[in-house]
Amino acid sequence: MCLKGTAEKHYKRWRSEHNLFPDAIGHHIQGVTVHDGDWDSHGTIKIWNYTRGSDLYSLSL
Repeated sequence: MCLKGTAEKHYKRWRSEHNLFPDAIGHHIQGVTVHDGDWDSHGTIKIWNYTRGSDLYSLSL
């Protein structure tokens, strides 16, 4: 998959606009929640719930 746009645009989306992902690609990403910290702080732990095929996964970053 090729991403269109600048690196800055994609960095900004992954860093602070991740709440838009479930709306844009809800068939892959079901939600993003904060486990520890706040949304925009360095070191915040976020939990991403996503599907791959028919399996549901969670990823903490």
